[in-house]
Amino acid sequence: METQTVAIIFKIANAIIMPQWFAMVVLPNNKYTKLLVDSFAIPLGLAALYAVVIGISFANPSGAGGNFSTLEGVKALFTSDIAVLAGWIHYLAFDLLVGRYIFKQAAKMKANRIVVSVCLFFTLMFGPVGFLVFSTYIYLLKKTTALTH
Repeated sequence: METQTVAIIFKIANAIIMPQWFAMVVLPNNKYTKLLVDSFAIPLGLAALYAVVIGISFANPSGAGGNFSTLEGVKALFTSDIAVLAGWIHYLAFDLLVGRYIFKQAAKMKANRIVVSVCLFFTLMFGPVGFLVFSTYIYLLKKTTALTH
């Protein structure tokens, strides 16, 4: 796949995720946000895009000696633009799914929207860090609630 095409797909993948992230942070109580989040439309779209890109990557292997057993083996898997794009789409999809989980759990618990927004930001930017911050917040929230009841 040409570098220009890979760059365009990269930009499209980045743009696809933003409406859901924006809606979860800025419009959390909007009925369309809930419809979007519940539909899985964007993560499924990313999954389909990932399937195509990873298929192309496997059809045109460039990562000779690549494997998941060693750091060097993993680095070898990401020696082409298409393989890096596949990895990036993988990150986007799973970070969005974690963001969806945070959004849904926060709604159930009636968590503070500002704190949840911070957690969602960290999930968008740093994936597991956002999940860690949210999990810590929920733990402390439950502990505080248990102490006051």
